[in-house]
Amino acid sequence: MHRIYPLLSLALFCLFAGGALADSYPLQGIEDGDTLQVRVDGHSESIQLRGIDAPENTPNPKLRSDLGRTGLSKEELLELGRLARQHLQTLLTIGQPVELSNDMSKRDRYGRVLEWVSDTKGRNINETMLADGYAIALPQSAGDPKRGALLLRLEQEARASGRGLWGEQRQRTLRWSGARP
Repeated sequence: MHRIYPLLSLALFCLFAGGALADSYPLQGIEDGDTLQVRVDGHSESIQLRGIDAPENTPNPKLRSDLGRTGLSKEELLELGRLARQHLQTLLTIGQPVELSNDMSKRDRYGRVLEWVSDTKGRNINETMLADGYAIALPQSAGDPKRGALLLRLEQEARASGRGLWGEQRQRTLRWSGARP
């Protein structure tokens, strides 16, 4: 009986000190470079990768906003979005389990659940999209200053190294992101 107490203590520590324990859900779809569909309790849930933004790959209100803000054409913006989505598809496979580590009550203005997503090997997908150069950091939505600083650093390293969209699509990505050259 005394052997169970250390395990119970560890589980409670993880729950209260580090946030909720990650839960695993099957991936149903990849909408764009920062949005997934997962099966949660028998229904499909739209998951926004917390702390990042990727270009849009389909016409929607955000794309219309990006058109006016960037001066890029619809085709140029959609191409950036297609590239970001294709990269996310190399990181995750439909049907595989993904781990969601936040509470399912935080949603963005589009109704998507804001989450930190990891694959079953523990790789943080949000951070990987930044490190690989297919998204920009939204540090204000990271949830804590240390996490926000990490996201900014990952984006800056990808940009400086010319990875992902910061490579061949650098000028378009600079305009889309609002970053200075």
